[in-house]
Amino acid sequence: MRLSRPCPLLTLIDHTLPPFETITDYMQHLVQQNITHLHKQRNSIDDAADARRKFILRCRIEALVPYFTSKTHESGPFNLFCDDFRFGNVLIDEDTLEFTGVIDWEWTYTAPHQFLFSAPPWLILERPTSWTKNGESRYKDNFTVFLQCLGEEEEKRQSQLSFAPPEDKRMSTLMRQSLDDGTFWFTQLVQEAFSFDEEILWRNLEKAVHRRGLLEVGVPSEEDVEKFVETKLMELDQYNLDLRMLGR
Repeated sequence: MRLSRPCPLLTLIDHTLPPFETITDYMQHLVQQNITHLHKQRNSIDDAADARRKFILRCRIEALVPYFTSKTHESGPFNLFCDDFRFGNVLIDEDTLEFTGVIDWEWTYTAPHQFLFSAPPWLILERPTSWTKNGESRYKDNFTVFLQCLGEEEEKRQSQLSFAPPEDKRMSTLMRQSLDDGTFWFTQLVQEAFSFDEEILWRNLEKAVHRRGLLEVGVPSEEDVEKFVETKLMELDQYNLDLRMLGR
């Protein structure tokens, strides 16, 4: 199964292009959407400081793609993935508390292997972009319980199957690793459209980038930064002028 083109809220997609063949191409495309949006939308910045920050972040995340992309599964397998899987879309039997179904599949598409094996963001009611420090702490507590339950289920399945994946290939192991090495935060970031610049996503990714010695990867030159800022401020001024003219 090949990678289908994603359908995020930020739509800058050429639907005539063929499906992606590799995870790297897919990830770079997601990042490029945010870069294109920043450049093309005239009021995509608030001021010089905002323009400077957004430009630097996008340059860095584009260069970081190879460091947070699974080389093991670069060319597959690619899995069906539901972008809207959360408690509100799960049906449960009131008497037995057993899962009976899942609804709202319209955001389902073929996605990279690491999306499936990244820690699930839905373990508390808030999305990661809305987490406070307390929310992040509650998530980690819930994640510990989730991994324990997942590990128990993996053990049950292993006893029933003639072939069992090695420890380092288990879903529980890969999910734990995604939080430890920052892949979870990178995956959340590239999937975002309107919340791409949220501080909590970058703050946690920065910790992983620092641990892995990648702080200088993708940092643009001061000349490129200031050139971008100058262009965007001119576009913003013209946008505000056009807006005032429309109001007359």
